[in-house]
Amino acid sequence: MSLGAYGNWKQDIRTNANTVAQTFTYNTETGYLPVDTATFTKDERGSFIYPSSITGVYNSKSRRRPGQGSGVAGWSRLYQQ
Repeated sequence: MSLGAYGNWKQDIRTNANTVAQTFTYNTETGYLPVDTATFTKDERGSFIYPSSITGVYNSKSRRRPGQGSGVAGWSRLYQQ
């Protein structure tokens, strides 16, 4: 027999992001040189709700596999012929 459970609380998650989409070139003497900037956003905010849930499992059958209990983790019987 085996029992199991998993759950989580409801969470209100808030996020923010800064993004830049640009083209640049690289020169060994001067480093990165911007060519142009396509978009730029600063402090873009968002949020989402992660819902609460609970999950349970009950299994009345044995989870033992053939060969377990002898050798090291049952591997010794796999290669016998």
